[in-house]
Amino acid sequence: MQINNQVIPNQAIAHDKPFELKQGEIYRATVKERSSDNEAVLQIRGREVQVKFEGKAPIQDRITVQINGQINNQVQVKTIAEVPNTTTTSTPQTEVTNINQVLRSLGVSNSSQELKQAAQMVLDKGIPLTKESVADLRDFVEKEKGTVEQRLNTVQAVANKRLEITTNHLRAVHEALHGKPLNEVLTSIAKELDPNFQTQSEQTEGRSAQERPVSEQVRDLREQVQREPNVQRSVEQVRNEIVNNPHVDRELARQVERAVTEAQTLNQSGQEVVARDRLVQALQIVEQSLNNVQSVSTDPAQHEEIVKPSELLKQMQATVQKEADLQTALQLLNNQIEKVPFDFLIKEHLQNVIMEAAKLQEEGRELAARQQLIQAFTAIEGKVAKLDQTIQLEVQQYMQNEAFQTQQLKSKDIIVRTVTEKLAKAQGDFKTLQREITRNLDNTQRLTDALKSQAIKQVKPLLETTIKKLDHAILKSEIMLLTDMKTEKKLMQASSQLAEAKKLLTKGNYQAANKIVQDVKNLVEKLEFKPSEIKVKHFITKEEQNLTNRTDSQKLLQQFDEMTKRAAQQEPTARQTFELVRGLGLNRDSEVAQLLVSGRQVDGEPNQNMKQAIMQLMKMDEEQERVSQQTSQALANITGQQLLSKSDNNNLQSMFINLPILLQDEVKDLQVFVNSRSEGQKVDWENCNLYFLIETKKLGEVGILVTATERNLSVTIKNDQPNFKERIEPLANACKEKLTDVGYNIANIYFTKLHASKKPVIDQKSQVKEQPEKIAPTFTEKGFDFKI
Repeated sequence: MQINNQVIPNQAIAHDKPFELKQGEIYRATVKERSSDNEAVLQIRGREVQVKFEGKAPIQDRITVQINGQINNQVQVKTIAEVPNTTTTSTPQTEVTNINQVLRSLGVSNSSQELKQAAQMVLDKGIPLTKESVADLRDFVEKEKGTVEQRLNTVQAVANKRLEITTNHLRAVHEALHGKPLNEVLTSIAKELDPNFQTQSEQTEGRSAQERPVSEQVRDLREQVQREPNVQRSVEQVRNEIVNNPHVDRELARQVERAVTEAQTLNQSGQEVVARDRLVQALQIVEQSLNNVQSVSTDPAQHEEIVKPSELLKQMQATVQKEADLQTALQLLNNQIEKVPFDFLIKEHLQNVIMEAAKLQEEGRELAARQQLIQAFTAIEGKVAKLDQTIQLEVQQYMQNEAFQTQQLKSKDIIVRTVTEKLAKAQGDFKTLQREITRNLDNTQRLTDALKSQAIKQVKPLLETTIKKLDHAILKSEIMLLTDMKTEKKLMQASSQLAEAKKLLTKGNYQAANKIVQDVKNLVEKLEFKPSEIKVKHFITKEEQNLTNRTDSQKLLQQFDEMTKRAAQQEPTARQTFELVRGLGLNRDSEVAQLLVSGRQVDGEPNQNMKQAIMQLMKMDEEQERVSQQTSQALANITGQQLLSKSDNNNLQSMFINLPILLQDEVKDLQVFVNSRSEGQKVDWENCNLYFLIETKKLGEVGILVTATERNLSVTIKNDQPNFKERIEPLANACKEKLTDVGYNIANIYFTKLHASKKPVIDQKSQVKEQPEKIAPTFTEKGFDFKI
């Protein structure tokens, strides 16, 4: 994932500037060469600079200097402090003396211990100190909210990113790392702007069981069971909400009851994973059964052709009685069953009866086979009659809804036409992608076969181009905004497999590389573009919103609602995560800059993200008076994330992101720390460290450290609750398969405490308290650091 940043008016985002020494700045430096008594070549921030000293050149090689100006292209400097060459590392006393001299030279005589530590951090990273930056630093470490440890941690993070020491940078990073969770701040803004505003989770909770379709309730329950580590709790859930639910068919409820009893027995024997799978399977059957009934009333193309299930059952009975050849009758019955809107269990029962009748015929018992079929049809007549009534009611309801919708404004037709064009374009783009990928892979195969060990020079760029096209399709094209998760996962698999093929080719194993290329080619050729119903509806909603003129307040509420909906979708895909990041506005600045540089027109409104909505709201005097503090907090939080994710300009890349996710019907902030090698403009996803931190109701804080080495994952899960391992281990094991699908392999899973043993901590009032040491990441020069 890549997040770039540019400078934004009134809220500067740091970017890389040309190396420039300004008067009054203080730097750490090393003497590389002395050319005279008062001239030398210094190394400052990795650059060699010709300087002239005020007075004689220093004796020691490690010095601290202040820039006095520039005369005739020669930098004038003044020595502030020297470090004796006899010590390979500075002693604490030497560092204190040096930093005191630095602060005094900048007009600070009575400096606090916190200011000294902060100034030391800044100088150690090659960042200059000036009177202005020291004043900002002093105000921050002595007055900003939070503990002393948190404020110093913020200074360290700013210094590690080589950001200029300003109040804006310090407060933005501090808000991102230690401020109020972004989701809570945005909720406060939304409630202030509109007291009736509800997030997606609140809307879901507010709907009664009578208002929500039973199939939707079953789907939610199935997702809860999949997430719930306690199988016994899941058993009780299913029993209360399905078995005892009057809206569920009694025969279906009895089958679920048998599954619940079986799961309970499996759980008691220690087979938690199998027990959970049994519950999920039973709920899937219920959900599918309910959806089959519902689908009859939601397909407008079939309303005029609907035949009652009871009439279709009579046709099947007539087939058995009138068809002289039983084998032909059985084939006709199978075809008829596929067209009948029976629920899942009835259909399954009839298919089993037909199979048994076929066996009786093979044994020469044709009359018994016909009798068995007729008896089976007679046994289900009561259930089919109830199904007639259900379908009739739902058809009537649909026709009423359809009649109401035809009275809507003509803009509805415009939306439909627009979306149709988008769908057609997305389908065309998908076919073009297939052709290009297939052609590239075919060329790769032929070149590898022809050149063998000499193929790397010609084939490697072709593979890299193909991988780039796949990644662009996953993260940037509209294809993934419409298609199903299965297709997206297959494209991710293809991308990771081609990365493996490139590695094998580099090592000279061209045969194995060629086999992978062939497998990927076959996979891509078989892909079909299947727009997801949910995604298409979401796409239509966005198109409709873009056609509506909205105030800045409404845009912010709309964007926040959009963010919570994405969090509530529970679709853990690469594109979903990327859209969350874009929705927050973390890479808004780079995308707008790319559009301006390329000269392309922006499709629709370019700034449909939270950051832009907040910035627009801050310009409104009337609204700003009501939500001034909250909007400043929210904007600082997002800006701080951008600052902490800016390019590090070396072979390492560190990032920090707050992602909103749905947890037990509540949107929570998931803190994500990323540390990786940098490969051009991308992080090395095969070799990286990730740390996830989230606050939960039942378990408190949970930290997850993931270390990837050549796609092999080592996972450490941290929490202080008793029996945490026993509760989470089944869920952790269930994640292995999902990670394998996208090219990873979990080698080890460890469990440990999140907090270390208690130690004395000095708070702001210098009072000693006993507090546990939190094993959470802190930013270091190489990214983030944490204790295990």
